[in-house]
Amino acid sequence: MSRPQTTAFIILYIKRNVYDFEKVRSQFFILFSTHACPACQEVGTLKKHAWYIKYYYNEQLQILRCICISCGVTHAIIPEFSLPGTSIGIEEAEEYIKLREQGQGRGRASKVFSGEKVMSVNHPTVLDKAFRVAVERAKAIFYGQVDYTLKGCAWIEALTGKKGRPILNLNQYCLEHRVNGVCFTRYSVLLFRENTSRNRIPHNTGAVGTFKVVVDSW
Repeated sequence: MSRPQTTAFIILYIKRNVYDFEKVRSQFFILFSTHACPACQEVGTLKKHAWYIKYYYNEQLQILRCICISCGVTHAIIPEFSLPGTSIGIEEAEEYIKLREQGQGRGRASKVFSGEKVMSVNHPTVLDKAFRVAVERAKAIFYGQVDYTLKGCAWIEALTGKKGRPILNLNQYCLEHRVNGVCFTRYSVLLFRENTSRNRIPHNTGAVGTFKVVVDSW
């Protein structure tokens, strides 16, 4: 039996001023009891597992990990505002990408990272490459679903049917279709193995709500 994949994540839709690690941990069952595991798509199988530190600019965030007791895959519960695989914010990264696609140079576009939300000098180049690679990977995985000639944000909008949040929307779309998030993540394995359980949720049920947890307040 092959070792299960253990590097995956779930997006928790929550703002920075609301995010509270202790409350996420203590209310885990309430939040995730009906959430489907992105890897095997079974519901009610996620359990608290561990936690680690992730940087959000200069701030340290505690991140909860959960494990699916059905397939053995662990998932980091990443808050919406934090860009997976980096220490920067997702909203600033998305604004930077949009400005670049509008023709602005790296120096001008990277001004979205200022004040307390500063990043390293070479990060704009890294962002450009990482976004390009993410879209290329997604195009290969979802080949034929939408116009392949579309580029960047336009292709993501066509695929997901959603506008305005290209990185967030693409990652969420992937997680709802048994694909590990591709945008700015460092995961070497993107496709989750097929689950043979009779309790697996089919893709066409429209049960998108089971893949999304939103916390507006506590």
